[in-house]
Amino acid sequence: MHSETDTKTTLPGSSELQHFNLELPTNLLTELAAVGATPISASDELTQLNHLITQLQTRRAVLLQHSNTQHAAIFKLPSEILAEIFVYTDAIDPPGGCTFGNSVSSSIHKRRHPFTPIRLGAVCTHWRHVAWNSPQLWTSLSLSGCWVWEVKFPLARILHTYYHNMKAMMLDLFIDCFRGRFILSDGDDSLTQEDAFNAIFVENADKLRVLGMRMWPEEWLPHLEKVQATTSFSHLEEIWIKSPGAGFEEKFSITNAPRLRKVELVGAAESAVIVLPWPQITHLTLSDIPSDLCLKLLIQCTNLEHFTCDDLMPSASGSSIANDRVTFPNLKTFHYLDRELSSEWREAMGRYLQFPVLESVIWRPDWSAGVERQMLRQHPESIQTLEFRFRRRDQSRLKPMFIALNSLEELKISCWPSIKLSVLELLTPQKKRPLLPSLQKLHLTARSNEMTPNIISSLLTMVNMRRTLTHAKLEHLVLSYYVRSFKLEPWPTMLIEGFKALVRDGVKIVIEADGEEVYYDWLYAEDIVECSISCTSTSDISDTEPRVEA
Repeated sequence: MHSETDTKTTLPGSSELQHFNLELPTNLLTELAAVGATPISASDELTQLNHLITQLQTRRAVLLQHSNTQHAAIFKLPSEILAEIFVYTDAIDPPGGCTFGNSVSSSIHKRRHPFTPIRLGAVCTHWRHVAWNSPQLWTSLSLSGCWVWEVKFPLARILHTYYHNMKAMMLDLFIDCFRGRFILSDGDDSLTQEDAFNAIFVENADKLRVLGMRMWPEEWLPHLEKVQATTSFSHLEEIWIKSPGAGFEEKFSITNAPRLRKVELVGAAESAVIVLPWPQITHLTLSDIPSDLCLKLLIQCTNLEHFTCDDLMPSASGSSIANDRVTFPNLKTFHYLDRELSSEWREAMGRYLQFPVLESVIWRPDWSAGVERQMLRQHPESIQTLEFRFRRRDQSRLKPMFIALNSLEELKISCWPSIKLSVLELLTPQKKRPLLPSLQKLHLTARSNEMTPNIISSLLTMVNMRRTLTHAKLEHLVLSYYVRSFKLEPWPTMLIEGFKALVRDGVKIVIEADGEEVYYDWLYAEDIVECSISCTSTSDISDTEPRVEA
């Protein structure tokens, strides 16, 4: 056996390493040749070889990464395309239980985790370069109580990262289910959110485009009031404050916001003081607030274009709000979704509020008040869309109102629990003076698709007559039901054959179940389940009509 000190290892000389020249760096070749040129002990040789092996492995990893980068399709994308992919990538799903309300201009959607752009940039050097140089990736930030855990979440640092990377673009900020901690309780040594508040509303208030608060906004509003004198919201366009249930009672004031146009308030107590630049507001949505407060805010928005209110609470005062005529020269949509109409609203609608260019009306209260008919009669030539709930007792009141609506193009009627024969008879045009001569789209909503042969016959007759006796042909028929698609009853043969003829004549027929369109190819009747009589189970029909969101 040979000892370790007597063992000599002869390594390849430089002449034998020439075939490595294209693969190895010069310094490694030199070191490897030097090891073989001088006889040394085996232990020293092993040390030097281990060092060289480490360098070779590092070099190999670099070459493999470079090779993979060259062959991976995503690394061949231009940085601009990769940045667009990042914008539409929700890399981090929100934790269970995190729900987010929709803003004024958008539908309900999932807010992105604040770490998403940061974690995208952590994948590799190239992705970090793209992420950190794509301002559009940093223009939406959600601060949710599901994510923000005081000391564990570096909130102020995250905010500064967003503001730095968004460059000249504006921020859409959503504060959701997040109690801002500005005052510590006794024995509490955790950090407050004062630094975060200053970063948002003091240092970078001019970078806000959308400000949304949902749940517990009262934690933030008093502090927002304190910085009004020194803060300018010069680019703020949209605000929504949602505090459903009890509602906030604090003063909410933002006055120096010259671009503010859209406001949504959900949940406010009668004692709440809301100070905004109301004359410049064009979109106003109010819900879960006292009826008097809703009317008081409405009459201040004289340049309003779109108005929606719902879930109005009775007011204790009962005093008159409007005492003089108020004209809304730009108001095109008026959606009153609450089922009750207070005496203050009835007086204001009947005597003081004027809508000269009104185009779209959704009316959920009873028609018995009379003020809605007066509202529709003010300027009937401008109204193009009308939606309401039909009650049998309203039929006599509707016909005189329909006579004046010669420009109405779209009509939505909710019936309960199924489509009423009296509705179809009302909509069937007469030869002498047909009602609603410009109607092109009819939307009928019901709880079930139960239809007797008499109703089916009246429906088909009404549609056919509206394609021959009126000035404009009925082109679009929508039947919408408050049940899932699998609970729809089979369609009667009489209805299928009638719809087949209408489709051939150019009518577009749409069936909706629980808000989703159900596809039927009416031209191929054999693919549609038929039955001789449609009979809906009484267990699927409730006695009361559900709440319907606009």
